[in-house]
Amino acid sequence: MTILESTPPEEVVIKLEFIKPFESTNTTRFVLKPAGETSEVSWILEGENNFISKAFGLFFDMDAAIGADFEKGLTAMNTAAQAAAAAAPAPAEAAAPAEAADPTEVEAPADEAEGGEAADDAAPAEGAGE
Repeated sequence: MTILESTPPEEVVIKLEFIKPFESTNTTRFVLKPAGETSEVSWILEGENNFISKAFGLFFDMDAAIGADFEKGLTAMNTAAQAAAAAAPAPAEAAAPAEAADPTEVEAPADEAEGGEAADDAAPAEGAGE
């Protein structure tokens, strides 16, 4: 299994290489769509069906053969997602409003703070005038 592509939080594409019951290479896509407070996951398996695999499909119910594995995989994915969500820090309910400024504290206008008239009343910096 090789991850070919990942587009969080929308899709993961995986290359699967099977050995049994016969060799084949398929592409699996996990497509995630928001569904309220949860996500809907589509698990899509794509691959070429040669003559042997087409004949095999006529006599063999693939859903019965691998459906349980799909369900087990989706259950494991759900368990992992829920565990990750539980471990993640909770989002802030609402951003706390900025603390109101103390009305007794007034900032000097920029031109005064940079050496204008108001700066003359300030105490000289340590080491100034030496």
